Amino acid sequence: GMTPLIACARFGKLAMSKLLIENKADVDARDETGLNALHFAACFGHVDLVKFYLDQPGTNIDCADTKRGLTALILAARAGRVRVVQLLLQAGAQDSIKCSLHSRTALHYAAKAGHLASVQAILQHLCMMKRIYCLEIRDSMQYTPLLLAAAAGREKTVSILMSNGCDT
Repeated sequence: GMTPLIACARFGKLAMSKLLIENKADVDARDETGLNALHFAACFGHVDLVKFYLDQPGTNIDCADTKRGLTALILAARAGRVRVVQLLLQAGAQDSIKCSLHSRTALHYAAKAGHLASVQAILQHLCMMKRIYCLEIRDSMQYTPLLLAAAAGREKTVSILMSNGCDT
């Protein structure tokens, strides 16, 4: 079930998170689906908590939940939490991890949902890291981020992806 630290992460309680960690709460404790405090803080856009959890020993920035294989980066991108996406990428989150649900990356989820700022943050990171080939990664149904954005009718996202070299 939900741990006190996960509850704090979900509701943005930094001071209480600090108190729990000081009293030996496990930063990587998971709920029944394998989500931990970092996952919840990322999903709900609590930048201060994401920073705090990343600073704790034992935090695995790329840990995935046990049900769908979702990482904190994927959850933040899917929810359009651009400041968290940027923070996680700067902290070394892997940009091309695929979830087990549909084999989609953070860029797939951001593009499909039309979260323009998150798409741009991921694109900027991929360009900076010289990993532009990640734009063409296909999910389990052979969709690229561009195909998902087009199918979802995300015109601005399609334009940005195409102007960054996506053509499939």
